[in-house]
Amino acid sequence: MIVIGCDPSTRAPAFAVHDPRGGSWVIRKFQVPKGEELRDNVIREIGAWLRELAGDPAYGFSEAHLVVEDQYLSRALDAKGRPLSNPRSYKALVAARGMIEAAARLAGCEVHEPANPQVWQTAILGTRRGTPRRQVKEAAKLRAQVLTGEKVRDADKADAVCITAYLAHRLTSRGAA
Repeated sequence: MIVIGCDPSTRAPAFAVHDPRGGSWVIRKFQVPKGEELRDNVIREIGAWLRELAGDPAYGFSEAHLVVEDQYLSRALDAKGRPLSNPRSYKALVAARGMIEAAARLAGCEVHEPANPQVWQTAILGTRRGTPRRQVKEAAKLRAQVLTGEKVRDADKADAVCITAYLAHRLTSRGAA
């Protein structure tokens, strides 16, 4: 069994792949070329990568599980009373998640319900609601380093590792591994 977690993005989605029985990790971030959207070429590249993992004896998809971080539209306001979240960005992220999930399904992955950020952050990082974003990002980098044995400097990759760990924990605690 392998577990794949994704921190979605319209510019650079990050993935982490983990075999809970063997302990190995693969971390990858896809870059969307400037001026392009997360469509066609990048989604094809993600799908090809997932199929490549499926054919790799170390990561064969006899059982592969994917979870993508859920999106939320914050109600928080900035100092001038303007919303911090942009509805257009939210819609684009939801569309990106859908494309990533579709590519994973076509590659043979079982796609799980999106991971609620507050839930996985509490479970894996021990953070609470209201913890400053910068603090959460630093905690994710430290936790990713502990999990992978490598320094993970990129916050998106660190989140992908932690999201993967969250799903792996859920699957192993219910006896799927």
